[in-house]
Amino acid sequence: MRETCGMSAVEGGLARLVDTAGFSEHDRDMATSGLCGTFALALKAVFEDIRLALLCPRSSEGHPLRTTDGGLQWRHAVALHGKDIVDIDGRVQFQDIVANYCWGAPSSAGGILVEVTETELTEILKSDRKSYDEGYLRRWSEMLALASTAQPEPVRSATP
Repeated sequence: MRETCGMSAVEGGLARLVDTAGFSEHDRDMATSGLCGTFALALKAVFEDIRLALLCPRSSEGHPLRTTDGGLQWRHAVALHGKDIVDIDGRVQFQDIVANYCWGAPSSAGGILVEVTETELTEILKSDRKSYDEGYLRRWSEMLALASTAQPEPVRSATP
């Protein structure tokens, strides 16, 4: 079992943590234009109780579209916690990510989330040699872990 910061996504409010972790515009650009799976893995590194999913264009029969070699035609990777869908933008709406990432898929009838394991996601990301970055995984995992353990400043009395 991977060592984590000891916090569950329920305790910390996963979307709130992402919102307060201090990601730069560059981080957001990288995690929405190619390294979204690496960001999802960083979330999993800190919160073991989340699930991982790939957003894929959906066929008219309701199945995820596949490549000629049988792989998923995925467009975005996210973390799932309960009914929440989370990426570097925090909590996102399903219809919004479908509109943002599945708009150009030929023969697509919308999108579908396909849950994958951490191992499966890592293999998928590494297979194309451009969607996985160890440096960003380390950076984002550290930022999320730090944000999850940060304590709010104590409330001080107005009178001494």
